[in-house]
Amino acid sequence: LAGFAGAGVMLLAAFVWRERRAEEPFVDPLLFRRRLFLAANTGGFFGMAALYSASAYVPLLVRGVREGSPQAAGLALMPLSLGWVAASIVGGRMLLRTGYRPTTALGTVCIAAGGFGLATLTAAASDMRLYSTLALMGIGLGLAMTGFIVAVQGAAPPGRMGIITSSVLFFRSLGAAV
Repeated sequence: LAGFAGAGVMLLAAFVWRERRAEEPFVDPLLFRRRLFLAANTGGFFGMAALYSASAYVPLLVRGVREGSPQAAGLALMPLSLGWVAASIVGGRMLLRTGYRPTTALGTVCIAAGGFGLATLTAAASDMRLYSTLALMGIGLGLAMTGFIVAVQGAAPPGRMGIITSSVLFFRSLGAAV
C-alpha cells in the first residue's frame, strides 16, 4: 500500500511538473490560484470519494455483516440515489435564491455528516438509521455537486468554460478512483 501511495505522489508531482511546462496544459496550473476553482475541485474530489466509498461499503455491510440478500444490498443504496436526485432539483432552485456558497456549504456539511454516520454505524443499527444516513449523504452530494459546477462556470474567464468544467469533472473522477 505504501508503494502505491508513493507511486501516486510521484506521478502527481510528474503531472504537475509537465503541466507547468506544457504549451496547452490539460489542467491550467494558473487556475489553481483561484480559490473558487480550487474549492470546487477539492470538493468534487472528496465528494466522489465519499460516494464510491459508501457504494462499496454499504452492500458489504448489508450482505456480509447483516447477512441480507443481494437484493437488499443493492436496494440499500436507493436512499443515496434518490436523495441526490431530489437535492439536485432543490439545489438548482436554491442556487438561484441564495447563491452557491450556502448551497455548497450545506451540501458539504451533509456529506460529512453522512460519512460520519456511516463510519459510526454498528452492525446492530436499524435499517432506518442506515437509510437516513445514506439519504443525508445523497442530499449533500446533490446540493454540493450542483453548486460546485455552477459556481465555477459562473466565474469562468472568457474562453475557459470548457477547461474549467472538464477539470471539475476530472477531479471528480480522480476522487472516485481513489
